Amino acid sequence: MPLYEVKAATTRPMTDRVKTSLFSILNPVLPDAQVVDLFAGTGSLGIEALSRGATFCTFIERDRACLRTIARNLERTKLADRGLILGRDAWRGVRELIADGTQADLVFFDPPFRMGKPPHRERLVALARMLAEGLLAPGGMLVYHHEFDTPGELGVQGLARVDERHYSRNVITMFRKLS
Repeated sequence: MPLYEVKAATTRPMTDRVKTSLFSILNPVLPDAQVVDLFAGTGSLGIEALSRGATFCTFIERDRACLRTIARNLERTKLADRGLILGRDAWRGVRELIADGTQADLVFFDPPFRMGKPPHRERLVALARMLAEGLLAPGGMLVYHHEFDTPGELGVQGLARVDERHYSRNVITMFRKLS
């Protein structure tokens, strides 16, 4: 089902080719999964996970136009009862989920590409560390979408890189949380 989009310079939707490939890899981990769609944009990754069997998805996004679009997309797909939208920046949203005791089986980590590069990289790695230490369940997966010239390795203790796929300028690096 086509989703609503946001026409803004602040969003960078994942291409259909990349998304199709990603979800063919993730299909075995989706049934009954608790998902967090971080830097959610239009919510397309979390909604795709829900449509493939995930139990619940928390969408974290700060842009108001994107928040409205996520809500519209959840309504359009009739998945609104299985999603929670947090209008926060990623760091605050993750801290709130950790404080609530949330454990995610799968986290989509799709920050703006510039955040993977200096001088922002240290802050991004600190966020990945928060995810590994407090939000990801043991055995949970972190799916990092980044640009080809950005290192996929986050250097976070407790996260093991299990796969990396290249699609032109887009790269998906997948990590599993060690128990």
